[in-house]
Amino acid sequence: MQNDYWLADADSYAVTFRQLKLTHCFERIFLVSANASVSELTLGA
Repeated sequence: MQNDYWLADADSYAVTFRQLKLTHCFERIFLVSANASVSELTLGA
């Protein structure tokens, strides 16, 4: 199933993720785009 709405690019998600004040139990978090590119989200500046 493919989404019909436009999503932000990986850089936008990375900026937002770094600004969030949350904890999580995941060792790593990845975004996978429709064109098969993979980006890792990281905490910190």
